[in-house]
Parts: sequence; C-alpha cells; structure tokens
Amino acid sequence: KTQPPAEQVRPVPPGGPPPSSSPPGRPRPPERELVHVDPAPRPPEPPFAIPPPMETVTKPVVGIGPSVMDVEPAPSVDLMDKEMPDDSLEHVRLQLKGRLEEAFRSGTLEEAVRKAIDPEAEMDKPPMPEESLDLPGVEGPDEEICGLKMQLRMLLTDAVETKGLQKTLASVRPPAFEEEPLNFAEPDPKLSRELEAQESLYHLKQDMRTSLEGACETGELTKLLPPGPVANVANAPMEMEDIKDKMRQLLQNSVSTGSLEQSLEKIKANPPQKGCFSAEPSAEPPAPAPLEASRFATAPASCEKVEETQTKAAVAMPARVRDESYAGLILQASGQWFLNGQLGRYDFDDSTGWLSLGDVPVGRFLCKRMQETPLRFPPENHFSKLRGNLGIVSSEIMAEIHKKSNRGALFVIPSQFNAAEYPYHTDVVFHVEDYKHENGSGPRGQLAVHPAVAQFLLDNAANVKREGGINALDEVLRKVPGLEMVNGYLRVEDLKSSKAQEETLRSLQENLHTLRPLVMDEISVQGGLTADQRDFSRCEHKVGFVYASAVPVDSYLNRDGDSEYQMKVAELLLVAQYYGALKYAAESMRDSGRSGRPASPGRRTRKVYLMPLGTGVFHNSWEMIAKSMAKAVQMLDSEMISQLDISALARQGNPSEELNLQETFYRLNKNSADDSVESTKVMLREMLESAAENGKLQATMRQLEGEHRSRPE
Repeated sequence: KTQPPAEQVRPVPPGGPPPSSSPPGRPRPPERELVHVDPAPRPPEPPFAIPPPMETVTKPVVGIGPSVMDVEPAPSVDLMDKEMPDDSLEHVRLQLKGRLEEAFRSGTLEEAVRKAIDPEAEMDKPPMPEESLDLPGVEGPDEEICGLKMQLRMLLTDAVETKGLQKTLASVRPPAFEEEPLNFAEPDPKLSRELEAQESLYHLKQDMRTSLEGACETGELTKLLPPGPVANVANAPMEMEDIKDKMRQLLQNSVSTGSLEQSLEKIKANPPQKGCFSAEPSAEPPAPAPLEASRFATAPASCEKVEETQTKAAVAMPARVRDESYAGLILQASGQWFLNGQLGRYDFDDSTGWLSLGDVPVGRFLCKRMQETPLRFPPENHFSKLRGNLGIVSSEIMAEIHKKSNRGALFVIPSQFNAAEYPYHTDVVFHVEDYKHENGSGPRGQLAVHPAVAQFLLDNAANVKREGGINALDEVLRKVPGLEMVNGYLRVEDLKSSKAQEETLRSLQENLHTLRPLVMDEISVQGGLTADQRDFSRCEHKVGFVYASAVPVDSYLNRDGDSEYQMKVAELLLVAQYYGALKYAAESMRDSGRSGRPASPGRRTRKVYLMPLGTGVFHNSWEMIAKSMAKAVQMLDSEMISQLDISALARQGNPSEELNLQETFYRLNKNSADDSVESTKVMLREMLESAAENGKLQATMRQLEGEHRSRPE
C-alpha cells in the first residue's frame, strides 16, 4: 500500500466520473455525472469482435420536463471475460453505464448499491486508498476495470450521503413508471393545464357567490327562482332562510346533473349587474333526500320509531320569533361533528334556538341575561331554606344522565365561561372527539349526550382564535374593571390596593344580574357515548345542561396573586351561576305548565343536579363551594323551591367529596338554627318586600297584626 511511481498511475479517461470520496475541501462531482443522458460518440472499432453498444433512443417521460429523458437499455456484456487494449476505456465506461441502467430496470440496483457500499460484499480484496489505484495482481485492462468499479463505488457512496442518488436514478426511470407524476422543477404541460382549469373554476365559484349574495341582499333573487309555495307561509314573500334553502336545492341539482360548469361559463360570459343574478331560472329541482340524523351503526332497530317520534315533536316547536340574545355569540350556524367513526351535520336556528340534525331537534340553546334587576344576596350565615331542600347524591355523571328516572333533569356541569372544556387556558379544543382524552366530569357529561351539541358549542366558543363567540360574562366584563376572559378562563387582575379590590367586588355584585346562564335544554341522550366510551347510547329520554365555570385561585393564569381576593371573586360568580341555573329550572317548570308541555314528564318538580365547581387544580375550597350552593338555594322564593328537587352531585369513588359537602351543609344548618332571632327578622323582611312588590303590603300588615294579637303570652 505504498504510493506507486507517478508513471504507474493511469489517469481517468476524459468524460469519466471523477473520484467522489474526496477529503474535506475538495469539490464534489455533479449529481448528474453518474449517467450520461445524451448519446455518447461512437469510439473506433476495437481490433477484436465486441458487440457495439446499442443505439440510444430518447423519448420524454410523462410528468417530467423536456430535459429529462429515458434511455433505452444497452446489452449486457461480461467485460471481465474479454481482454481489452488501452484504447477501449471509453467502451468500458459505456458498458458499465449500461449495466447500471440494466440493474435498475431489472430491480437489482439496490443490491448492487449495497455491494458497492460494502467492499466485502463486492470484492474479496480490501479497498485501496483514493491516492493509489495500483491493484496487486491485476494488470492491463482488468486493472482499469477495477479502478473504474472502485470509482463507481465511491461515486455511489457519495451520492447516498448527499441524497443525490434519487435524482440520478430518476433520470433513468423505466417505462413502467412513466405514468407516475414526479415532483420536478419543470412541470408537465398537461398538469399545468389542469391546475389552470381548477384555478379558473375557483374564481368562477367566487364570482357566483358574490353575485348570489348581492342578489339575496337586494331581493332580486326571488324573481329567478322557480315558482312554488313558501314553507309555512302561503303566497307570502320569501324570507332569507327560504331563499337560501331554495338556492341550495338549485345548486345541488345543478351539480348532480352536470350543468354547474355550463352555468359558471354563462356567468363568466355575461357578468351580472350589481346585486343581480342574470342567469335564466331552471326548472324546480327535486327536494334533496332527508338526512339520517340519529341513525348509528350501533343503534337498535327501535331507532326508527324514536326518529319518527322526534320528528313529530319537531312539528310542535315554538313559533319563529327573532331573538337578539344570540347576536355576536353564534358565529357558525352549521357544521359537522365526528365521534367514534360516526359523523353528521348540525344546523342551528338563531330565531328559535333549536339545534337540529335535518328535521330532528337534538337540543335548544339559551343564553339570555339572568334578570333585569341586581341580585339580592342573603345575609351571612342565614340558611333557613337549606334544610330539606338540598340533598346529596354520590354517583357518576354519565350514569346519572343515562338513567331513565332522570328524564328531564337539569345538570350543572363544569366547563369554562364559553361553554367549552379546555384543558388549559392556552389550549383550545376544536373537536368533540378530543373530549375522550379528558377524564373530568365536564367532558364526560358532554360525551354522554348527542355529539352535535358539544361540537356546536366548540365551534362557537369565544377564544383567542375568533372574534366574538359564546361568553357568559360578556356584559359583566364590559362594566367591571380588572377582569378579563382568556379562552374561557377568568383572569383576575392583581390589585394591590384594598380600596380598589372593594370597588371591584362592589361593581361585580351590582352587575352579576347581566350574567348569561348558558343553557342547552331538551338534549337528546340517544347518540351519546356509554360510560366506557366504546358504544353509543340507546337511551331515548332527554335532559338539560347548564354550563358553569369556577375561577382559578392562585393557579393557571391567576398564579402568584392575592388568593383571598380571588376567592371572593370566585364565590360571587359561583353563587350567581348556581342561582341562575335554579332560577331557569323553576321558570321552565312554570312555563311548561302554561304551555301544557311538562319539562319533566310525569313530575310536578324538576330534578336539578349541582356539580361542585372549582375543586382540584382550581383551588376553590369545599366550604366555599358548598356555601355557594346553599346561598343560591336561599335566594329562591318559596314558589320556586316547591317546583324543584335539588341535589349536589358528588363524584362516586371519591368519598371525601360527599363527606365535605355533608359537613359544610350540617354546619350551615346548625348556625342557622342557633340564630333564630336573625332568621325571624330575615323572614319578616322577605315577606314585606314580596308584599310591597305585589301591592299587598297593607293586607299583609293587617294579617300580621291579627296573628300577633291572637298569639298567647
């Protein structure tokens, strides 16, 4: 392995591939030096008979630019069995190129590359350093052949390291792969034409959408639609929703008949005037097939009967009355849900609040402000209405929702102030399928009912990704300084001054009546997941949800703040949300009695389950949570309490929750019983205020005076 004399080192023939396994600093050869695409000039004939190389025929490869050509294979020649003179080195190089191409076409190139990279697999002798090509025992043309093979091995090794082998091999792709489009810099003309056609079609669709919107706004679209009766209103002008439905039918029909492209070409040839759609009206298309709203692969045969019942119930939906409470909160009225391999589409009617799958309603969303007057909180440590009106149930949220005995029950479930359940204030959830990865009571409760409900709320929840959206505190935050909502989590500003804290608490208490209880009532349980989240529920009853949130205390985005001040803010908001849920439940019972449609069929009272809000990582104390529930019950009047069956829902499997609630409720009852004089004063005050509101104060005073005179000493 010593360096041979200079005259013994044979130079590389002109045009041959230079050495590529070079030391650092030496430039690497071009990636396309491996294969000569253009035909090489024919060398002089050797003195002995060697089959001449086959004429190369070039033809373009589909999907590649015109500069990349496919080379016909050359015949295989066993060069090692022939004795060649020095002037045939160009033939050797061409034959090696032909063998490389033939190996690629026959599918043995990978093995050849592996052998070229592994010296022991290719030749028994160890590789020589780049500086010397003197191979002991090999002389004449065989020496040149071994040198070329070594250079080829170095070149292949370099090509593998620089990832240039793919481009080199792509230049000699076999005809069997011609139809596969390749991603090269020079595009295929046919592909370019297709892309231009798609882009043109996109612009035509944009132009048609603009024209349709202008025609809808100006009312000129009605003239172009086929005549026909308007749904629910005979011989009346078409409303915007009816126009949209009719236009949707027209578009579906044009797509199915293949006339959409002709219509688009017609629009392009004759641009419509401002706000006018100039196309000729076509015949009225057939109505689209109804969507299968509640049918699942795992649903029982009785689902058809359930769907028929739900469709009949849809006929008795409330009259269409525009509701401005949804303005700025509902940003997406239609969307798709996906859960456990099933998918569907929902639609929301912002005039009635009904969420439906086609013609089948699955829930009604309400988000009105709580009331017009400020809330009146009970005196501290006065809970005379607590005994007998607030119980404790230890169970699991999904199990309670699926119980037939809880038909029509209202559940206060944990969420954020935007009705969604985000695992962190910086993480936004977009799909109901992601709730399966959370084990909290909030996500499990939303998975227990039809998934369209949760997906609708996720699509409209206020967060940093969108402007507006569902927000229970939108009006409160506009009036109370020092509070901010971030992805449904409430940030409490760290106020150093006690005076500023008192001012914020006072302003918050005065404006809590503007809070919006986020209610989804009459939710279909059928279609929700079972407790193991593997199958869909077959339950046929309905329930209601109130989405409520706690305030993180010294955690999440309120870390390292004044925890005592944060706890006061959290308690005010908890009391207001619990009271808003109870107030809605009582009013729903009263309204259902007037309409003849009971909120809880077969019951005179409506069950309400209050789930503890703020436990765990939110650092809300159990005493404050239980006290907030008790205050909300105390704020109800006697008529409301008589219409409700209220229970605190403790999580089964965690006995400490039930124990903490029991201890706090017992202590509040005991303190209230000991303070009998204060209870009498409060009761008298409530009676006088109620009588003054009803205009019966004088009669009440005479009644109290008579009772006092008849009372024995």
